[in-house]
Amino acid sequence: MNKEQFLFRLQKGLAVLPSETRKELMADYEDHFRSGLEHGKSEEEIAFELGSPEELAQEALELQPKTDGHAERAATARADVPSSGIVSSNAGPKRQASFSFVRLVLSVLWNLIAVPLWVSAWALAAGLAAVVLALLASPLLFAADFALNRDWNTAQFYAVLLMLGIGIWVVGPFLDLLRFVARSTGRYALWNARFVMGRN
Repeated sequence: MNKEQFLFRLQKGLAVLPSETRKELMADYEDHFRSGLEHGKSEEEIAFELGSPEELAQEALELQPKTDGHAERAATARADVPSSGIVSSNAGPKRQASFSFVRLVLSVLWNLIAVPLWVSAWALAAGLAAVVLALLASPLLFAADFALNRDWNTAQFYAVLLMLGIGIWVVGPFLDLLRFVARSTGRYALWNARFVMGRN
């Protein structure tokens, strides 16, 4: 979904909040979109990273101080519930906390496998970066060698031109690959955080 769709669904979920509170929250998410766009992300990527607007709205509602009439009615309803019902309602948060801990353990176990793969991906990117830089710097190395030794080698000169051409040809795809690895790493880290917090 794009920014307009995301903000529309979020505002709909926040409709029960006071006007000022709702405006502040909406402004925060608009700033998040603005910052993401300035860093080269698309509206769809930003919306994906933020998650479901309905879940975000629900979390915002749960974090609001319970001083309105709705909270009073909820408290009255809880007072009318038999003691067995109170025990049942209190068990909910305990299960949620336990579930979050289980998610944390699962995340750690999964990352024992995933993190070495990400490290390998970055090591590969670093190795490719060294190769690309060496190809692009080959004319400078050739010029430095000629300046020191005063020995012209035509075959070496053409080899350097070939290396430079290859370096120019691969630098674009390499930068695309580097951006992909960086973006994927960021998304994976965000997914881990959301998974542990129970938002996935």
